[in-house]
Amino acid sequence: MLAQRAGGIRVETLWPYLIVGGLAPGVSQICLTFAVRSAGAARTAIVMGSAPMLSVLIAFAALEEPIRPDVLAGTLAIVLGASALAFERGRAQRSHTRGALLAGICATLFAVRDNLLRSLATGGHAAPFTAATATLLGATAVIGLYMLCATPATTTAQIGRTFVRFAPAGAALAVGYGFLLTAFARGRVGVVSPLNATGSLWAVALAALAFRRTEQIGRATLAAAILIVIGGVTIGASG
Repeated sequence: MLAQRAGGIRVETLWPYLIVGGLAPGVSQICLTFAVRSAGAARTAIVMGSAPMLSVLIAFAALEEPIRPDVLAGTLAIVLGASALAFERGRAQRSHTRGALLAGICATLFAVRDNLLRSLATGGHAAPFTAATATLLGATAVIGLYMLCATPATTTAQIGRTFVRFAPAGAALAVGYGFLLTAFARGRVGVVSPLNATGSLWAVALAALAFRRTEQIGRATLAAAILIVIGGVTIGASG
Protein backbone atom coordinates (compact mmCIF):
# COMPACT_ATOMS: atom_id res chain seq x y z
CA MET A 1 0.00 0.00 0.00
CA LEU A 2 1.58 3.24 -1.19
CA ALA A 3 -0.40 5.54 1.04
CA GLN A 4 1.28 6.13 4.36
CA ARG A 5 -0.52 7.49 7.39
CA ALA A 6 0.85 9.22 10.48
CA GLY A 7 -1.68 10.18 13.12
CA GLY A 8 -4.47 10.25 10.55
CA ILE A 9 -2.45 12.37 8.10
CA ARG A 10 -1.83 11.08 4.57
CA VAL A 11 1.92 11.68 4.32
CA GLU A 12 2.09 11.24 0.53
CA THR A 13 -0.19 14.27 0.05
CA LEU A 14 2.25 16.63 1.80
CA TRP A 15 5.25 16.50 -0.55
CA PRO A 16 3.86 19.24 -2.89
CA TYR A 17 3.71 21.58 0.11
CA LEU A 18 7.35 20.79 0.93
CA ILE A 19 8.34 21.90 -2.57
CA VAL A 20 6.19 25.04 -2.42
CA GLY A 21 7.66 25.89 0.96
CA GLY A 22 11.16 25.50 -0.43
CA LEU A 23 10.35 28.27 -2.92
CA ALA A 24 8.39 30.53 -0.57
CA PRO A 25 9.12 31.18 2.20
CA GLY A 26 12.35 29.22 1.64
CA VAL A 27 14.26 30.93 -1.17
CA SER A 28 12.09 34.03 -0.82
CA GLN A 29 13.00 34.44 2.86
CA ILE A 30 16.70 34.49 2.00
CA CYS A 31 16.08 37.18 -0.61
CA LEU A 32 13.83 39.04 1.83
CA THR A 33 16.53 39.19 4.49
CA PHE A 34 19.01 40.80 2.11
CA ALA A 35 16.30 43.11 0.70
CA VAL A 36 15.47 44.43 4.16
CA ARG A 37 19.16 44.96 4.84
CA SER A 38 19.51 47.02 1.65
CA ALA A 39 16.23 48.93 1.39
CA GLY A 40 14.68 48.69 4.85
CA ALA A 41 11.65 46.82 6.15
CA ALA A 42 8.97 49.28 5.04
CA ARG A 43 10.16 49.70 1.45
CA THR A 44 10.78 46.00 1.00
CA ALA A 45 7.25 45.20 2.15
CA ILE A 46 5.78 47.78 -0.20
CA VAL A 47 7.65 46.47 -3.25
CA MET A 48 6.49 42.98 -2.35
CA GLY A 49 2.97 44.39 -2.40
CA SER A 50 3.14 44.17 -6.18
CA ALA A 51 2.81 40.38 -5.92
CA PRO A 52 -1.01 40.45 -6.33
CA MET A 53 -0.72 41.70 -9.90
CA LEU A 54 1.51 38.76 -10.76
CA SER A 55 -0.77 36.41 -8.82
CA VAL A 56 -3.87 37.59 -10.65
CA LEU A 57 -2.19 37.28 -14.05
CA ILE A 58 -0.96 33.77 -13.27
CA ALA A 59 -4.37 32.78 -11.92
CA PHE A 60 -6.01 34.13 -15.07
CA ALA A 61 -3.68 32.14 -17.32
CA ALA A 62 -3.26 28.92 -15.33
CA LEU A 63 -6.38 28.58 -13.17
CA GLU A 64 -8.82 30.31 -15.53
CA GLU A 65 -9.99 32.67 -12.78
CA PRO A 66 -11.99 35.69 -13.99
CA ILE A 67 -10.46 39.17 -13.92
CA ARG A 68 -13.34 41.49 -13.06
CA PRO A 69 -12.94 45.27 -13.44
CA ASP A 70 -13.09 45.89 -9.68
CA VAL A 71 -10.45 43.22 -8.96
CA LEU A 72 -8.22 44.65 -11.68
CA ALA A 73 -8.68 48.21 -10.36
CA GLY A 74 -7.76 47.15 -6.84
CA THR A 75 -4.72 45.26 -8.03
CA LEU A 76 -3.56 48.20 -10.13
CA ALA A 77 -3.85 50.46 -7.08
CA ILE A 78 -1.53 48.09 -5.22
CA VAL A 79 0.99 48.17 -8.05
CA LEU A 80 0.80 51.99 -8.22
CA GLY A 81 1.52 52.05 -4.51
CA ALA A 82 4.66 50.03 -5.03
CA SER A 83 5.65 52.28 -7.95
CA ALA A 84 5.32 55.40 -5.76
CA LEU A 85 8.60 54.45 -4.11
CA ALA A 86 10.38 55.43 -7.33
CA PHE A 87 9.68 59.08 -6.49
CA GLU A 88 11.53 58.97 -3.19
CA ARG A 89 14.52 61.20 -2.68
CA GLY A 90 17.50 61.14 -0.38
CA ARG A 91 18.00 57.37 -0.42
CA ALA A 92 21.21 55.59 -1.42
CA GLN A 93 20.33 54.67 -5.01
CA ARG A 94 22.57 51.62 -5.26
CA SER A 95 21.29 50.15 -2.01
CA HIS A 96 17.70 51.03 -2.89
CA THR A 97 17.94 49.37 -6.32
CA ARG A 98 19.51 46.19 -4.92
CA GLY A 99 16.84 45.94 -2.25
CA ALA A 100 14.04 46.60 -4.74
CA LEU A 101 15.38 43.90 -7.07
CA LEU A 102 15.52 41.33 -4.29
CA ALA A 103 12.04 42.33 -3.10
CA GLY A 104 10.82 41.91 -6.68
CA ILE A 105 12.17 38.37 -6.70
CA CYS A 106 10.26 37.77 -3.48
CA ALA A 107 7.08 39.14 -5.06
CA THR A 108 7.45 36.77 -8.01
CA LEU A 109 8.03 33.77 -5.75
CA PHE A 110 5.02 34.70 -3.63
CA ALA A 111 2.86 35.02 -6.74
CA VAL A 112 3.87 31.53 -7.85
CA ARG A 113 3.31 30.25 -4.32
CA ASP A 114 -0.17 31.74 -4.11
CA ASN A 115 -1.32 29.99 -7.25
CA LEU A 116 0.28 26.66 -6.34
CA LEU A 117 -1.33 26.77 -2.89
CA ARG A 118 -4.70 27.66 -4.38
CA SER A 119 -4.43 24.75 -6.82
CA LEU A 120 -3.48 22.36 -4.02
CA ALA A 121 -6.14 23.70 -1.65
CA THR A 122 -8.96 23.23 -4.14
CA GLY A 123 -7.78 19.65 -4.67
CA GLY A 124 -8.27 18.85 -0.98
CA HIS A 125 -4.71 17.58 -0.54
CA ALA A 126 -4.41 18.38 3.19
CA ALA A 127 -5.96 20.38 6.02
CA PRO A 128 -4.77 24.02 6.00
CA PHE A 129 -2.66 23.97 9.16
CA THR A 130 -1.20 20.55 8.31
CA ALA A 131 -0.27 21.91 4.90
CA ALA A 132 1.21 25.01 6.54
CA THR A 133 3.43 22.80 8.70
CA ALA A 134 4.68 20.92 5.65
CA THR A 135 5.28 24.20 3.81
CA LEU A 136 7.37 25.60 6.65
CA LEU A 137 9.33 22.34 6.91
CA GLY A 138 10.24 22.69 3.25
CA ALA A 139 11.33 26.27 3.87
CA THR A 140 13.39 25.21 6.89
CA ALA A 141 15.21 22.59 4.82
CA VAL A 142 16.14 25.10 2.11
CA ILE A 143 17.26 27.78 4.57
CA GLY A 144 19.22 25.19 6.57
CA LEU A 145 21.02 24.07 3.41
CA TYR A 146 21.81 27.70 2.59
CA MET A 147 23.28 28.24 6.04
CA LEU A 148 25.50 25.18 5.71
CA CYS A 149 26.83 26.35 2.34
CA ALA A 150 27.07 30.10 2.99
CA THR A 151 28.20 30.10 6.62
CA PRO A 152 29.97 26.77 7.28
CA ALA A 153 31.89 28.24 10.23
CA THR A 154 28.73 29.10 12.18
CA THR A 155 28.83 27.60 15.66
CA THR A 156 26.00 25.89 17.50
CA ALA A 157 25.99 28.71 20.05
CA GLN A 158 25.54 31.31 17.30
CA ILE A 159 22.68 29.33 15.78
CA GLY A 160 21.06 29.05 19.21
CA ARG A 161 21.26 32.78 19.86
CA THR A 162 19.85 33.55 16.43
CA PHE A 163 17.03 31.07 16.93
CA VAL A 164 16.00 32.72 20.20
CA ARG A 165 16.03 36.21 18.67
CA PHE A 166 13.95 35.26 15.63
CA ALA A 167 11.63 32.71 17.25
CA PRO A 168 8.75 35.22 17.73
CA ALA A 169 8.90 36.20 14.05
CA GLY A 170 8.93 32.53 13.07
CA ALA A 171 5.91 31.80 15.25
CA ALA A 172 4.00 34.70 13.70
CA LEU A 173 4.89 33.44 10.22
CA ALA A 174 3.70 29.92 11.07
CA VAL A 175 0.32 31.09 12.35
CA GLY A 176 -0.07 33.44 9.39
CA TYR A 177 0.60 30.64 6.92
CA GLY A 178 -2.09 28.52 8.50
CA PHE A 179 -4.66 31.26 8.03
CA LEU A 180 -3.38 31.99 4.51
CA LEU A 181 -3.87 28.38 3.43
CA THR A 182 -7.34 28.42 4.97
CA ALA A 183 -8.13 31.52 2.90
CA PHE A 184 -6.89 29.89 -0.31
CA ALA A 185 -9.06 26.87 0.41
CA ARG A 186 -12.12 29.13 0.47
CA GLY A 187 -11.36 32.03 -1.86
CA ARG A 188 -9.85 32.85 -5.24
CA VAL A 189 -6.24 33.93 -5.70
CA GLY A 190 -7.44 37.22 -7.18
CA VAL A 191 -9.09 38.08 -3.87
CA VAL A 192 -6.88 36.44 -1.23
CA SER A 193 -3.50 37.51 -2.59
CA PRO A 194 -4.23 41.27 -2.81
CA LEU A 195 -5.77 41.28 0.66
CA ASN A 196 -2.70 39.48 1.99
CA ALA A 197 -0.57 42.26 0.46
CA THR A 198 -2.18 44.89 2.71
CA GLY A 199 0.36 43.74 5.28
CA SER A 200 2.58 46.38 3.68
CA LEU A 201 0.67 49.06 5.60
CA TRP A 202 1.35 47.38 8.92
CA ALA A 203 5.00 46.97 7.97
CA VAL A 204 5.26 50.70 7.28
CA ALA A 205 3.47 51.58 10.51
CA LEU A 206 5.63 49.31 12.65
CA ALA A 207 8.81 50.47 10.90
CA ALA A 208 7.85 54.09 11.53
CA LEU A 209 7.43 53.34 15.23
CA ALA A 210 10.47 51.14 15.73
CA PHE A 211 12.99 52.45 13.17
CA ARG A 212 11.96 56.05 12.61
CA ARG A 213 15.45 57.37 11.95
CA THR A 214 16.86 54.58 9.82
CA GLU A 215 13.74 53.98 7.73
CA GLN A 216 13.22 57.69 6.88
CA ILE A 217 9.56 57.22 6.00
CA GLY A 218 8.31 60.18 3.94
CA ARG A 219 5.32 61.16 1.85
CA ALA A 220 6.10 58.77 -1.01
CA THR A 221 6.35 55.84 1.37
CA LEU A 222 3.07 56.70 3.06
CA ALA A 223 1.38 57.23 -0.32
CA ALA A 224 2.61 53.83 -1.45
CA ALA A 225 1.22 52.11 1.65
CA ILE A 226 -2.13 53.91 1.39
CA LEU A 227 -2.56 52.98 -2.27
CA ILE A 228 -1.86 49.34 -1.44
CA VAL A 229 -4.50 49.33 1.31
CA ILE A 230 -7.05 51.02 -0.96
CA GLY A 231 -6.44 48.33 -3.54
CA GLY A 232 -6.84 45.58 -0.96
CA VAL A 233 -10.08 47.08 0.39
CA THR A 234 -11.47 47.44 -3.14
CA ILE A 235 -10.81 43.80 -3.91
CA GLY A 236 -12.06 42.63 -0.52
CA ALA A 237 -15.32 44.54 -0.91
CA SER A 238 -15.85 43.03 -4.34
CA GLY A 239 -15.26 39.49 -3.14
